[in-house]
This record gives sequence, structure tokens and C-alpha cells, in this order.
Amino acid sequence: MIPRERLDEIFISAYRLIQQDLSELLGKRLDIAEPRSDLLSKKEVLAALEAKSVIATMKMDGMAKGVGFLLVSVRDAISIGGTLLMFPEDEMSEALKAEDYNEELEDAYGEVANIIAGTLTTTFRDEFQEDLRFVRTEQETFLPVEVDPSSATPFPDKIYYIVHAPMGLHTDQLGELLCIVPGAFFHLVEEEESVIQEEASVEAVPLSAVEEPEGGEEILILANDEKEAGFISSVLTNSGIEVKVLGFRDLQSENITERLRCIFLVMKEVGEHGFGMAIRVSSMAPGIPLVAAAPGWTRPLVMQAVRYGIGDILLTPAQVGDVRQKAERYLGK
Repeated sequence: MIPRERLDEIFISAYRLIQQDLSELLGKRLDIAEPRSDLLSKKEVLAALEAKSVIATMKMDGMAKGVGFLLVSVRDAISIGGTLLMFPEDEMSEALKAEDYNEELEDAYGEVANIIAGTLTTTFRDEFQEDLRFVRTEQETFLPVEVDPSSATPFPDKIYYIVHAPMGLHTDQLGELLCIVPGAFFHLVEEEESVIQEEASVEAVPLSAVEEPEGGEEILILANDEKEAGFISSVLTNSGIEVKVLGFRDLQSENITERLRCIFLVMKEVGEHGFGMAIRVSSMAPGIPLVAAAPGWTRPLVMQAVRYGIGDILLTPAQVGDVRQKAERYLGK
């Protein structure tokens, strides 16, 4: 159990770090005001929403299992995703006018949501004594006025701990970034049935059967650059992390285990061969964070990487601190 006041402090720290991380990613300053929190019913959450929205699901794992959500308006998702993709001003205006949240923008905003989930994980690891990881899974759009509050979509009818703050991107004012977590997950409210099993979408089995598998967490390194892969592997191993190293051609479905928390794709150079591998990895291991390590990254190449499902970038030759930072973002260490 964590006191409400302490939980508020952790999320304030998280939103500050999200502002920093996303500003660096987007190449433009993203301002996020100091967040406020509320305990609200689903009906009250919906009543506060005025526009078509994007909701991204976050699997929460570690100290317990549950499901939370990130929510922004469709227009804000277009603005943020379009900025990541470096849309020209006229293309951005057209997309906003038509609220055209197409597949390209969906993928781009999805990677932003990945970063937010990773930042939440980092903050809770640093400021909360118990292990808690946030992993972004699917996303969908919805119109608040069309949602039945008693239904299970786009999120169940429960009491939620809501953290919300208005955003600004460069000179444009955006709407709010909402992080939505079941109040029962942090024991802020009581419910008849535990949110842990219901919202984790797993069979009703004892928690001991679904906690961390024997042997702990693992990072998989896929590489066509043996020297750099060896260096990254040694850094992670020396940090107490279990590592498996495979060549591009050696990846099999049995390598994607429940212990896997992150995949490093280590490339001699950024190119179609590596991006093709990224596509394969994303299809075999959806929801597993993918970090691409290579020399010579440019902003256009980063944008291309995002389209292929890569959620994080590491410049090589890598530095010890950078490797550890990337790994720790996705591990409960």
C-alpha cells in the first residue's frame, strides 16, 4: 500500500521526466503543467472529456498485475505524432482539420506512448520501493458521448485514480495528458473483486503462479555486429542482468519467453536489413520493448525506425552508462 500523498509525488516526478524525455524525442519543447489527481468513476471521467480521444492500454506488472490507461485527444495525438514524423506545416494542418488519425500517425503516437510507459517504470523504480513496470500494449479511438459507462470498453466501470495535466507543444496549447489507474490497484478504494486478476486478462490462478518466472528477467541481444554486441552483453551481465545473444538468423519463437523484458537490436549500420529484422521481432514479440543500437543515427533514420516498431535508440559505439540506462528503463531493477 502507498499513501495517496506519496503516490501524487511520484506522478509529479514522472510527468516532469515525461516532459523532458518527449521534448528530446520530438525535437520541440513539450510543456506539461504540474499534474493534479482525482478519484473518479468511469462516468465522471467520460463527462470531463469533450473530444474524440485515443486511449492506450498499459499492462502493469511487478508488485501486482493490472491494467492502466493513457488518454489524450485525437487532435493531440495527431500533433504529437505528426511532430515526431516531422510533418510539414500544411500536412499537419490538414490532418488536424480532418482529424485524420491514420496508421502512420497511430504508429508514431504509439511509440510516444511507449516512452511514457517506460518513463513511468523508471520513476517508480527510482522512487517506489516495490517493483512496478508499465508496458504499453494496444490503443484505440473512441467518442466519449457514445460510450456506455456501464460497459467494459474502452475501460471498465470502476473507480480510478486519475492523474491529469494540460500540455503545450512549442507555441501550441494542447489538451490534457491523462494517466488512468484503477484505484484498487494502489488500495486507494475497495472493490468487491480484486482489480489485479480481473484487469490483467489472465486466468484466475494464484499470484504465486503468475509472478516473475524462475530465473528472473532477461534481455535478448540480436546482432550482426559481434564486437558491439559483446560489449553491450558484458555491461549488462556485469550489472547483474541475464543476457542471451543471438545472430539475426538464429532468432526462433522459443527465444521469446515470459522472462524476456527487452530486446537490443545491434546493427553494424542502419539499413533495410536491420529494419527488416525489427519488423520480424515486432511480429514475434509484440509489446516487448525494442532498442536499436547502431552508429550514424540521423533524425530521418530515427523517424523511419519508429515506423518499423523500434521504440528506443542507442548510438554506438555505446557508453557503459547509456547501455545501463536503456536496460534499466525496461527492467524492474
